[in-house]
Amino acid sequence: MARGANRTTGRKRRSVTLAAAAAAAIPLIALPVSGYTATAVAADFSYFPTEPTRVLTLSLLPGGNNDDLSGVMCQAPRTCQDVVYSRLSDTEAVAILNTAVRDGSTGRQIIFAYSQGARVAARWLKENGNTEGAPTAADLSFVLMGNPSRKYGGSDRDWDYTFPDSDYAVIDVSQEYDLASDFPDDRRNWLAMMNANMAFFTTHQDYEAVDIYSEANYVWTEGNTTYVFVPTKNLPLLAPLRWFGLGFVADALNAPLKEIVDRAYDRSYLPAQPGLPPVVEPEPEVPQALTMARTVSAGTADTGTEVSPGEVIDEDAADVTPSPEAADLDNRGSDGTEDVDADTDDESKDLADAEADADADKDADTDTGRDADGDTGNASDKDGDSGADKDTDAGAVKTRGSNGDSPGGAE
Repeated sequence: MARGANRTTGRKRRSVTLAAAAAAAIPLIALPVSGYTATAVAADFSYFPTEPTRVLTLSLLPGGNNDDLSGVMCQAPRTCQDVVYSRLSDTEAVAILNTAVRDGSTGRQIIFAYSQGARVAARWLKENGNTEGAPTAADLSFVLMGNPSRKYGGSDRDWDYTFPDSDYAVIDVSQEYDLASDFPDDRRNWLAMMNANMAFFTTHQDYEAVDIYSEANYVWTEGNTTYVFVPTKNLPLLAPLRWFGLGFVADALNAPLKEIVDRAYDRSYLPAQPGLPPVVEPEPEVPQALTMARTVSAGTADTGTEVSPGEVIDEDAADVTPSPEAADLDNRGSDGTEDVDADTDDESKDLADAEADADADKDADTDTGRDADGDTGNASDKDGDSGADKDTDAGAVKTRGSNGDSPGGAE
């Protein structure tokens, strides 16, 4: 209950301050925006380190952003510390932030910047990032909300004023239709421009309920910057109807008007599907002792050799099977050149053997054919069978058995 009251109080204080600064914000509304072109999360995904971290907040009012993003920035192990900077001089504001960052504190730090504070953070990064004495990228990162210098949708883009790329990790959060960080691409769409102007007093001031871990968000990473795009269900343009109890009218108009408003935006940079980036599980490390034991066991089994403790066997050395390349080396002479005569002699010998077999088959076929004809001719004369014919038949059978071929004419 106390948390809800504090949140309401913080929102009211911020509303008063922003209303007073509306005149200074008018240039944002008039900025032209050029076109632009451009990874979904498990439950254990986290944007932040697990060790204690100091969070330096750049807000319009001291403590005004401590409950933003559902209060996640000031939850343990993170501790928030306000940086009260000048609203009138960017140079002075950067100097104040630089003093806070370099105050001698050790450990991790996060610069948590909202709206104009994001501009101050961008300038500090350009002028002081990676300079001597500045925290390294391992110790410092950024979280931005409603960032006018956002690469996609930022109202400052046409001034070539975008948050710089660097070695520092950045999380850039924007709600849909936020005038500062999601400015219309087509300024001729007057309905979209009216909606964006209303969003400056509603959406831009209301980051308390934003859940950066929601699966409805579009999240992707480019370089060291992770972009979080939070969809807005209801058009800010229709908020006054809801204030006066005409929510049913706003509900009826929301879908058709939203379709027209969305035509003013190029959303090609968004991922195809909403969701957080998948968490890549690291491969388990195999203990060194187990790896060595497996290597020794494999080497002993393959080679049959005894291995002393701690010795690693080269399995490639144990493989002595001759390869085709090794066989070719046998045909090389003492001078290392290939012995062509050896191959030629082998081929000549094989050819001679083949010719001898062919001649033997031919002779066998001829003899068998002659015997078959002799038998046929003597078939009518039972007394004409002689011992010579029997010997000839036996010879034919012997010839067939020795060659393994069926003699022609035997069938």
